[in-house]
Amino acid sequence: MNDQSQPKMYLRDRQVAIRKEMAKLDLDTLLLSKPTDIAYLTDFDSAHALAVLTPDTLVVLMESHLKPQVKEQAPWVSARFYNDDLGAAIVKCLLDCKAKRVGLDAEDVVLSQLMAISRGVGVTLKSERVEFVPSAGIMAHVRQIKDDNEVARIRAAVGITEDAFLAVRAQIQAGQKENYLAGLLTFEMRSRSAEEVSFPVQVATGTNGAHAYHRSSDSVMAMGDAMILDWGAKYKGYCCDVTRTLFFGSVSSRLEKMHRIVLETLNSVLELVRPGVTNRQVAQLANDLIEAAGYKLMHGIGHGVGRDYIERPSFGLHETEEELQPGMVVCIEPGVYVPGVGGVRIEDVVRVTHCGNESLSNLDRTLEGNRII
Repeated sequence: MNDQSQPKMYLRDRQVAIRKEMAKLDLDTLLLSKPTDIAYLTDFDSAHALAVLTPDTLVVLMESHLKPQVKEQAPWVSARFYNDDLGAAIVKCLLDCKAKRVGLDAEDVVLSQLMAISRGVGVTLKSERVEFVPSAGIMAHVRQIKDDNEVARIRAAVGITEDAFLAVRAQIQAGQKENYLAGLLTFEMRSRSAEEVSFPVQVATGTNGAHAYHRSSDSVMAMGDAMILDWGAKYKGYCCDVTRTLFFGSVSSRLEKMHRIVLETLNSVLELVRPGVTNRQVAQLANDLIEAAGYKLMHGIGHGVGRDYIERPSFGLHETEEELQPGMVVCIEPGVYVPGVGGVRIEDVVRVTHCGNESLSNLDRTLEGNRII
């Protein structure tokens, strides 16, 4: 009989992987404050929790009002509840687990949490020697390799994302506002079981597309425009990120060339993505192809995706170099942008396999396949 009070095997495996990384830094305790890190280890998603991981235990600290929720959604979580004093709750947990060398990811701990920790340590642990050391990278390093459960959730998120797009695409016509389409895409994703969007939907039409990350506005579409749509659904805690550029009627030869360069770059990069290739090699190839065509790469060529819509690895010329590994799920997003003309970007989600990569995206990438009217 399945014991619902015990964490699923994939959660135990993730905890084991993190503990191995802790041992490399000689940490006996890891204090986690980032909601997606805690959800990764527990399948309990809350913005109001911290976790303390030791070689033997994982305790999640949360406000008392979350008690019914965690018992219903994640009965396997070992939870401690507090009312007002977060600092005292943290300190008591550290004392109980006899923490001596505590890893703390200061990049993800908010100021109020740092103050609570500092205040609690200063008042309560006067006779104790607790050393807090930077642990940036432990969670991000392990999380970039997705297990089968994570890949299945991302795949489902991509399916929702693409089905929503196809539903909206059939309704698009010139004269509609960017904000209207952004709202429609959001509605279609939520109506298909997305718990939320991975990030605010971006719709950039006409010259707005020259801004790589334009915020959707009340600008309207016109014949001859190119329109960038960047959107993604979040499903069971996992995100995706897809981009297509639509074309309204007959477009200029300049826009056609921009699309051709972006599509050729995407296809060339996808041929390169495989284990052993580095993130910077991928970025260099994209940069070389786009510059050879007379354009400039305005942003990184891609990023990992998972519980956060932007994760490691990052694909940029100046990123820390690391090899791609089987199990990574990444978004590849070449784009070119010309002020006064517009922009073109195409983005797909792919999983790195043992011998190459598998596209999780299925939408048409061609210009004709993305032409309206």
